[in-house]
Amino acid sequence: MIMQLFSRSLRFKILIAAALLIASPTTSIFAQDDATVIRDEATRDRQGIIRLGTDERVVRIENTEELLVRSVAQSNPTTAIELAKAIGLMIDIERFDVASEYLDSLASLELDGEASYELNRSVGPDLFYEIARAKDLQPLGRETAVKVFKAASSWANSDERVAVLIDQLASDDEYARGEAFAKLNRVGKKGVARVIETFADQNREDDFPAMRGALYAFGESAVGPLLGAAESNEPAVRIEAIRGLAKLESNQAVDMLLRQSLSLQTQSPFRELASFHLSKSGRAPARSDAESRLRSRVEGFLEGRRESAESLVGTVDVWSWNDDSGKLEVVEVESSVAARLRAAELARTLFEIDPTNTRNRELHLLSQLEFRKRRVGASQQINVDELLEQAENIDAVEIERLLVEAIDLDLIPAATAACEVLKQIGSDSQVVGAERRPLVNAILVGDRHLQFAAFDAIAEINPKTAYAGCSYVAELGAFLASSRFNRKCAVGHIRNEVAQAWATSTGPRGWSSMAATSSQEFFEKVTSDPDVAMLIVSDTLRRPEHRELVQQLRSHWKTRRMPIGLLARDANHLIRSVRYTEGIDRLLTFPISLDSGAIASQLDQLEDQQSPWNVSSDDRYRHAARAVQWLEGATTDPELDFYHFGAHQKQLLDLLYHPEFTSSAAKILATQPTAVAQRAMLGFVSQGDLPIEARELVADAFESAVKRGGTMLTTREIQLQYERYNASESQPAETQKVLGRVLDVIEARRKRSRR
Repeated sequence: MIMQLFSRSLRFKILIAAALLIASPTTSIFAQDDATVIRDEATRDRQGIIRLGTDERVVRIENTEELLVRSVAQSNPTTAIELAKAIGLMIDIERFDVASEYLDSLASLELDGEASYELNRSVGPDLFYEIARAKDLQPLGRETAVKVFKAASSWANSDERVAVLIDQLASDDEYARGEAFAKLNRVGKKGVARVIETFADQNREDDFPAMRGALYAFGESAVGPLLGAAESNEPAVRIEAIRGLAKLESNQAVDMLLRQSLSLQTQSPFRELASFHLSKSGRAPARSDAESRLRSRVEGFLEGRRESAESLVGTVDVWSWNDDSGKLEVVEVESSVAARLRAAELARTLFEIDPTNTRNRELHLLSQLEFRKRRVGASQQINVDELLEQAENIDAVEIERLLVEAIDLDLIPAATAACEVLKQIGSDSQVVGAERRPLVNAILVGDRHLQFAAFDAIAEINPKTAYAGCSYVAELGAFLASSRFNRKCAVGHIRNEVAQAWATSTGPRGWSSMAATSSQEFFEKVTSDPDVAMLIVSDTLRRPEHRELVQQLRSHWKTRRMPIGLLARDANHLIRSVRYTEGIDRLLTFPISLDSGAIASQLDQLEDQQSPWNVSSDDRYRHAARAVQWLEGATTDPELDFYHFGAHQKQLLDLLYHPEFTSSAAKILATQPTAVAQRAMLGFVSQGDLPIEARELVADAFESAVKRGGTMLTTREIQLQYERYNASESQPAETQKVLGRVLDVIEARRKRSRR
């Protein structure tokens, strides 16, 4: 009888139930409505008396927990369901020692998938969540819960079970048909897909009416699989998909019916069937209206519109028909990618309706660029050959136009993909000109991935004549090369201790940080460090005033798209800041706080503004390596002497101390005819704690620099080098040898100069 009590009730209800059992052992307490059990805290006395109901009955409860433990034990739970309920009761009264014993028994049963499914269905998943969370039942509690969930899910969705349920859909027994459909419906879209696949088997033609009825009854859950089936090369499957979509009211269903009815690539029988169903439902627009509808939806999806609430977060299932296997397949894609996939599908429909329409073609190609880049992500390049094969007669001029439109529409992935295409098919005409070309303008948009893609394309095209904007390319090359592959948060506040406190708070989140106490210092730091990715600006900053600083940050091509958090010192300043920052992209206003929880929340919100992608450490390394490779070529090729790097010497000098770039940095500095470069090379050579191989490489570069432009060192600097050599007597012979070598180079040049 005790085992009948099981419900996920509160502990006090269980104790009351036990008390009632004592008071009236012949009366079943399990049918009693919870609403009739009144707990009145005011009537509890120190002896543990509780008044129940309105009849003033009083029951003294003594050792009710032990009574419940004994009663459950006397019921002798042995089946999986009985044991699970016993565990739940023991958890409710916090007798984890007893619960652990029942858990051991449950775990020893070694339930198969079907038994796990029945257990989970009978007692509900909440109990197993409790078992998994209960600290005193670990690790067995978590292991058992996970095992039950996995086994139940695997069995419920197994092909064998689904096949049996589908067979039962054609049963003569109405009850069996209803049960089978209910269970398939719980399986979800996989069950829908398997029903659709039966139409490919002509041997089951007698079952088609039953399958068709079930398919229509699934409703909206059938949309995804039906969309995939509508592209099948299996005629029967495609026909049923069109019929099924006609029963639905969703926008996606209408879009597919329009595609089937209007596309010039749709075969006549399917086109006529789709047209018939559109007309029958009164949803058949004129061709011009259909194109307008599709264009509007394409543009909406490119801007990030979601198809439904289901796709607002997480992933979305995308179904397609595999003609080889004769089955529907599903892949999970991020919701943002799914939206761009919808745009690509609809734009393809537009293009197939009228491929001669320029706008249809533009939207088709633009959506392809956006989707393909979203699909592969920021760190990989799209398959350009595949795109060129599918898009007939495309050339660099058309891609250049698409790059301009993508930037205008703020479609950063599409713009990035366009740069990747131009890298492969572009020529000097995409870079050289008296006015800045789109590839150069892409650098100024401010997105790091787009900047790199444009830079990489220009580096690959490698024009040999000066062009408008080449100074930006030179600056970006030196800027990217100086990365140290970690992301930084810059914090500005007039009080250094506040700036440092905020900066320190970013450390546990994987950010490095820097602090500044004036607007000018802040601006100089963030525009010279390629690893800065998030900006925190306080309204206390001056020189210039913080509002002007925000405008400068939003105008500069290196910081234009970075998230900015504006910290307001009090409520009044917060209101003012919200007013004047309204409409500024990627800028959030917060009240200033040193509370770690508040700072964490604010940082979360700012990180969400890093759209469409953040820049990972691997990305930063990849960008830097490519930039260093280009810098080495640009500084050593006489035909590229229109690139000027004098203003970027500090960044080039820093490359010496990056082990992977030391060799390239030495070659780059050897071409720079400046005293700063020569001093830096001598300083590197003279550091005994650096690898001797690297110092020898830099000594070679120093010799090349002196041969190229002479010695640019002062007498004092030369004397310092002699002192370094004399002080190296106690150091390894290799160190003294390399120091002596640079002195020989200096002296040889001085002797030649005296002649």
